[in-house]
Amino acid sequence: MSPLDHALELAAQGFKVFFCASDKTPTTLHGFYDGTDDAGMVFELWVHRPGEMIAVSTGELSGVDAVDVDVKHLGARLWWHLNAGRLPATRTHATGGGGSHLLFRHRPGMGSSASRIAIGVDVRADGGYCIWWPASGLPLLCDKPPAPWPEWLAALAEPRASVVLPQTKVAIGRRRTRGSSYAYGDAARRRAVERILKAPNGLQEITINRESYSLGGLVAANVIAKEDAYGDLLDIADQVPCLDPARPWGCGEVRKKIERGLAQGMRRPRAGIRS
Repeated sequence: MSPLDHALELAAQGFKVFFCASDKTPTTLHGFYDGTDDAGMVFELWVHRPGEMIAVSTGELSGVDAVDVDVKHLGARLWWHLNAGRLPATRTHATGGGGSHLLFRHRPGMGSSASRIAIGVDVRADGGYCIWWPASGLPLLCDKPPAPWPEWLAALAEPRASVVLPQTKVAIGRRRTRGSSYAYGDAARRRAVERILKAPNGLQEITINRESYSLGGLVAANVIAKEDAYGDLLDIADQVPCLDPARPWGCGEVRKKIERGLAQGMRRPRAGIRS
């Protein structure tokens, strides 16, 4: 079948389709907004804006959302390993990059996003499109109809509420000694707290380890007081979002990671900080 034949077949099923070049960029003037399920318009796009690939406008326009699992990213591979068994049977396409597109019935209000679920796991919904890989000869991994979004997955894909950062333990001026190195230490404490609380899904643990280790090095260099570093980080231990709401951190797990990172950092004083 030619790309036109595939496009007409999809349009007959109610999908808004358009054409893309081999690099997956739309050949149309207005991208996914030019997607159509009208056979005459599809033919007109083929005459004036042809392309090697077929794309479908996602979200409300076509009634489907796609979860794009890009296995080139370690975070995506880890997420798939942990969660594949929990996903419902739903239409799934193999992708050109070796990953997969999982198609779900459009969830009202679901928008497109990048790496919100995990690093390398993107959502194509309102405001986006996906390549229809079976039209390019790639396998259909599951031929079930698109399933509704699982609630746990939708919770990861939807925007998280803004994190209100604690202020009581990170106030400048807690140390009586003044100097540029202490100002640096105060800023470092603030950054560490913010980075940990706002770490993307899939990067929470590495961020906890990195920031705890970094502050430990500043403690060893006498730039930050030990009690300040421990106080700042342990105060937020119970606020750190977990990778998967269905698998929350174990009791004291984040606290242990922070204490371990600080202890390891204190064995390696940071150099090059001048007072």
